[in-house]
Amino acid sequence: MQILPIVKGNDKHAILDALISSNDKVWSRFKKHPLKTNMRLATAAAARARGGILSQDEEEQLQYADMLIDVSKNMNSTHCQVIEVEDENVSKLGLPIMQYFTEAEYDSAVEWLYPGGQLDFNATILCCNNASVDRWNAVAQGMNPSDVSQFSVQYNTYFGRARLRSDARRVQGQTI
Repeated sequence: MQILPIVKGNDKHAILDALISSNDKVWSRFKKHPLKTNMRLATAAAARARGGILSQDEEEQLQYADMLIDVSKNMNSTHCQVIEVEDENVSKLGLPIMQYFTEAEYDSAVEWLYPGGQLDFNATILCCNNASVDRWNAVAQGMNPSDVSQFSVQYNTYFGRARLRSDARRVQGQTI
């Protein structure tokens, strides 16, 4: 679990400086246990290596892991295609297992993500910049028929506890 400290009125650097891992005196007292094995993929990879039967989910996870390795190496493979090499460290890549949509194909992208007006929970949108993220969040919020709840936090300095309070308001198809 990762929890960022609250540093009122400061920037990103002040928040990072407030992290416990930034305090050598405190952080050095912790025993660190780095994760070296992706346990979700370990059993599927072992089954693949011995010729075992994989579920569709395991096969997709292994394909995704293979794609990430190929992308990290700028390697041509069934999972990654080098389209253009700018220099030894930068390449434009294509990912054949991914579905691509341009801004001109907005309606097709919405139908792909919300077939028949219902969210496909297996579909994911990867955006290249924050402006795209904001546009897709607005699309998702506009198509979400659920009630919206707004939460606020009240902090009691005497008891040192935070209390979450729900200020539920009914808003359909609107960003609040």
